Amino acid sequence: MTISALSASATTSAAALVQLANGEYTASSVAADPAAATKLGLVKEKDGNYGTATAPPASSTTATAQSSSAVLAALASLTLGGQ
Repeated sequence: MTISALSASATTSAAALVQLANGEYTASSVAADPAAATKLGLVKEKDGNYGTATAPPASSTTATAQSSSAVLAALASLTLGGQ
């Protein structure tokens, strides 16, 4: 009985960026394929993963609507059942 060794060379033709469910890309996949990351314009996020460099959406509410007195007044006007 002879046991032959199998070739264990694992090569990939092209490294692929791994995208998470939240749209970010893993740091390890970006490190493996920095050219693809550069093409997509990925930047490092606070959590260590990479994402696109887009500005956060502008808030449509004014500072007055966000003040505590306006919020408290709106909450005071609420009634049970929304009536």
